[in-house]
Amino acid sequence: THANQINSQARLLRELSEAMAAFQKDLVLHKLSDQVLTMTFSEFGRRPSENSTNGTDHGTSAPLFVMGTKVKNPIIGTAPDLQIKKNQDIAFSTDFRQVYATVLRRWLQTDPKQILFNREFSELNFI
Repeated sequence: THANQINSQARLLRELSEAMAAFQKDLVLHKLSDQVLTMTFSEFGRRPSENSTNGTDHGTSAPLFVMGTKVKNPIIGTAPDLQIKKNQDIAFSTDFRQVYATVLRRWLQTDPKQILFNREFSELNFI
């Protein structure tokens, strides 16, 4: 959505929402929902200000979704401050590596430091 974002953003978010809902519904139907945790991630975020082609440029923060019947505390973090200068990045409130550390230890039952380059990240209370 680098250009003309208003024409595609709502459609793209609807497609993502419908696909995730259908996947979860299928898991429930097949009695597998307690065995699956679904997580989305993007390697980049978006800046809130519109660029010259009516889109948004890559930024440093983005939402990350975790879905499943074992998920609790559905919203973690705080709303970003959007009162920033044009072309400035949003400051994130939750480090994605905290989410990874939580999933690795609590869902995959493995030591997060083995995956996260021997670094320790505090875990979050969502599973």
